[in-house]
Amino acid sequence: MNKPVAAKTKKKAKRVVTDAIVHVQASFNNFISQDTQHLGDLGNAYYNYQQDISGGGDMEIAFHDVTHEERDDIHSRWKADGSGRADVAVVKPGVNLQFSNCWSAAASGFATVFSPTTGSVSACSYADAAFGTHINDPQ
Repeated sequence: MNKPVAAKTKKKAKRVVTDAIVHVQASFNNFISQDTQHLGDLGNAYYNYQQDISGGGDMEIAFHDVTHEERDDIHSRWKADGSGRADVAVVKPGVNLQFSNCWSAAASGFATVFSPTTGSVSACSYADAAFGTHINDPQ
Protein backbone atom coordinates (compact mmCIF):
# COMPACT_ATOMS: atom_id res chain seq x y z
CA MET A 1 0.00 0.00 0.00
CA ASN A 2 1.28 3.46 -0.89
CA LYS A 3 1.69 6.06 1.80
CA PRO A 4 0.01 9.44 1.23
CA VAL A 5 2.49 12.10 0.11
CA ALA A 6 2.24 15.50 1.74
CA ALA A 7 1.80 18.34 -0.69
CA LYS A 8 4.87 20.53 -1.01
CA THR A 9 4.33 24.21 -0.42
CA LYS A 10 6.41 26.76 -2.21
CA LYS A 11 7.97 29.45 -0.10
CA LYS A 12 7.89 32.93 -1.50
CA ALA A 13 11.30 34.48 -1.77
CA LYS A 14 11.67 37.58 0.32
CA ARG A 15 13.48 40.37 -1.45
CA VAL A 16 14.82 43.41 0.30
CA VAL A 17 15.01 46.37 -2.04
CA THR A 18 17.70 48.83 -1.07
CA ASP A 19 18.15 50.78 -4.27
CA ALA A 20 14.60 51.64 -5.26
CA ILE A 21 13.51 54.92 -6.71
CA VAL A 22 10.01 56.08 -5.75
CA HIS A 23 7.95 58.26 -8.07
CA VAL A 24 4.29 59.21 -7.56
CA GLN A 25 2.48 61.68 -9.78
CA ALA A 26 -1.19 62.65 -9.71
CA SER A 27 -3.51 65.30 -11.08
CA PHE A 28 -6.91 66.22 -9.65
CA ASN A 29 -9.31 68.20 -11.80
CA ASN A 30 -12.58 69.92 -10.97
CA PHE A 31 -12.58 69.17 -7.26
CA ILE A 32 -14.80 71.15 -4.92
CA SER A 33 -13.01 72.70 -1.96
CA GLN A 34 -14.11 71.76 1.56
CA ASP A 35 -11.78 74.35 3.13
CA THR A 36 -13.84 76.78 5.23
CA GLN A 37 -12.13 79.81 3.64
CA HIS A 38 -12.81 78.54 0.11
CA LEU A 39 -15.89 76.38 0.63
CA GLY A 40 -17.40 75.32 -2.68
CA ASP A 41 -14.60 76.76 -4.83
CA LEU A 42 -13.74 74.76 -7.94
CA GLY A 43 -10.10 73.75 -8.24
CA ASN A 44 -7.39 71.64 -9.79
CA ALA A 45 -4.25 70.21 -8.23
CA TYR A 46 -0.99 68.59 -9.30
CA TYR A 47 1.25 66.39 -7.11
CA ASN A 48 4.67 64.97 -7.97
CA TYR A 49 6.92 63.13 -5.49
CA GLN A 50 10.26 61.55 -6.29
CA GLN A 51 12.71 59.90 -3.92
CA ASP A 52 16.17 59.07 -5.14
CA ILE A 53 18.41 56.15 -4.25
CA SER A 54 20.34 58.15 -1.64
CA GLY A 55 17.19 59.01 0.35
CA GLY A 56 16.93 62.57 -0.90
CA GLY A 57 13.94 63.70 -2.87
CA ASP A 58 11.85 66.25 -4.71
CA MET A 59 8.18 67.15 -4.38
CA GLU A 60 5.95 69.64 -6.13
CA ILE A 61 2.37 70.50 -5.19
CA ALA A 62 0.44 72.98 -7.31
CA PHE A 63 -3.10 74.26 -6.73
CA HIS A 64 -5.33 76.31 -8.99
CA ASP A 65 -8.44 77.84 -7.39
CA VAL A 66 -10.43 78.28 -10.59
CA THR A 67 -13.17 80.25 -8.82
CA HIS A 68 -10.82 83.03 -7.65
CA GLU A 69 -7.99 82.57 -10.19
CA GLU A 70 -5.41 81.89 -7.48
CA ARG A 71 -2.45 79.64 -8.27
CA ASP A 72 -0.07 78.29 -5.63
CA ASP A 73 3.00 76.12 -6.20
CA ILE A 74 5.33 74.59 -3.61
CA HIS A 75 8.51 72.91 -4.83
CA SER A 76 10.54 71.17 -2.12
CA ARG A 77 13.87 69.36 -2.42
CA TRP A 78 15.84 67.58 0.29
CA LYS A 79 19.05 65.62 0.66
CA ALA A 80 19.55 62.25 2.35
CA ASP A 81 20.60 63.98 5.58
CA GLY A 82 17.23 65.78 5.71
CA SER A 83 18.47 69.27 4.83
CA GLY A 84 16.52 70.96 2.08
CA ARG A 85 14.83 73.89 0.44
CA ALA A 86 11.26 74.82 -0.48
CA ASP A 87 10.47 77.47 -3.09
CA VAL A 88 6.92 78.84 -3.07
CA ALA A 89 5.06 80.88 -5.67
CA VAL A 90 1.62 82.48 -5.30
CA VAL A 91 -0.17 84.21 -8.17
CA LYS A 92 -3.59 85.78 -7.90
CA PRO A 93 -5.18 88.97 -9.22
CA GLY A 94 -2.90 91.84 -8.18
CA VAL A 95 -0.36 89.59 -6.41
CA ASN A 96 2.73 87.79 -7.67
CA LEU A 97 4.75 86.49 -4.73
CA GLN A 98 7.78 84.18 -4.51
CA PHE A 99 9.76 83.15 -1.44
CA SER A 100 12.04 80.38 -0.20
CA ASN A 101 12.76 78.54 3.03
CA CYS A 102 15.77 76.32 3.79
CA TRP A 103 16.32 73.97 6.72
CA SER A 104 19.20 72.06 8.28
CA ALA A 105 19.81 68.31 8.47
CA ALA A 106 17.83 65.98 10.75
CA ALA A 107 20.77 65.83 13.16
CA SER A 108 20.37 69.59 13.67
CA GLY A 109 16.63 69.38 14.20
CA PHE A 110 15.56 70.62 10.74
CA ALA A 111 16.17 74.18 11.97
CA THR A 112 15.35 77.03 9.58
CA VAL A 113 18.61 78.37 8.16
CA PHE A 114 17.06 80.74 5.61
CA SER A 115 13.64 82.34 5.17
CA PRO A 116 12.30 85.71 4.03
CA THR A 117 13.01 87.07 7.52
CA THR A 118 16.11 85.24 8.76
CA GLY A 119 19.39 83.60 7.81
CA SER A 120 21.50 83.60 4.70
CA VAL A 121 20.86 81.82 1.40
CA SER A 122 24.48 80.58 1.58
CA ALA A 123 23.37 78.25 4.42
CA CYS A 124 20.94 76.43 2.09
CA SER A 125 21.81 72.90 0.99
CA TYR A 126 20.51 73.96 -2.45
CA ALA A 127 21.88 77.39 -3.31
CA ASP A 128 19.61 78.20 -6.24
CA ALA A 129 15.85 78.59 -6.13
CA ALA A 130 13.90 76.19 -8.34
CA PHE A 131 10.28 77.31 -8.41
CA GLY A 132 7.69 74.76 -9.52
CA THR A 133 6.90 74.32 -13.17
CA HIS A 134 3.18 73.52 -12.92
CA ILE A 135 1.82 76.79 -11.53
CA ASN A 136 0.69 77.93 -14.97
CA ASP A 137 -0.50 74.60 -16.39
CA PRO A 138 -3.70 75.15 -18.33
CA GLN A 139 -6.43 73.87 -16.05
